Amino acid sequence: MKISQKTNSVLAITFSIMAIISAIVSFFDYNNSDIMILPLGFAQLTSGLNQINMAQQIDSKGSSKGNRALGQFFIILGIVVIVYVVSRMIV
Repeated sequence: MKISQKTNSVLAITFSIMAIISAIVSFFDYNNSDIMILPLGFAQLTSGLNQINMAQQIDSKGSSKGNRALGQFFIILGIVVIVYVVSRMIV
């Protein structure tokens, strides 16, 4: 379980750094803005998975519900962003 949590954290940080680098590069018109947003969607998705893993480890019911709901929101947001970007790239 700890390896999975560390992997999700590292992936979320990696995708966030990739999104920042893509944003900086897009200011100089080197890449498309759709490609810039794609790592952000993956960062949200992995952050949501990390939040749900943390919610499963917390024993108190109040904190667990908040973390689980926040994780589900991040997962839905990440999936929506990824589907939107992929659909714009295809069409």
